[in-house]
Amino acid sequence: MNALKPYALRVAFVVAVLGVGLSFWTPAYSALNLPNALYGPGLVLIVLLALLMPRFAGTPPWKTVHTLALAVPMTVMLRVLVEGLFDPSSHNLWPLEAVIATALGYICAGIGGGIGWLLWRARPSAQDDDSTGAG
Repeated sequence: MNALKPYALRVAFVVAVLGVGLSFWTPAYSALNLPNALYGPGLVLIVLLALLMPRFAGTPPWKTVHTLALAVPMTVMLRVLVEGLFDPSSHNLWPLEAVIATALGYICAGIGGGIGWLLWRARPSAQDDDSTGAG
């Protein structure tokens, strides 16, 4: 497990992008309305990942929050990029879309990271426990 820890945050980022993207990339662009189109299981996944990553992957909470928060604007910008290649006039307000997605990502990752920091700070990890009795 320790060999995978350096890659855990990268994998969590990709999982978060795919989790948000599955519900955001499928509907037609005309049917979307930000930020309502982003609400759903993908944002819950970001909260849960931000809650659990510092404990089980050993990443600092601030690094986890920043990385996972940027999964939401990455999802939006991937859609802007792909649809912009086919119709350059389809995303005239892409900077506003990016700002909305970034704010939503930081809110969700901040909630998960904050709760996780409070929970894990109060409870010692298994590595810190000296349950062997050797002293």
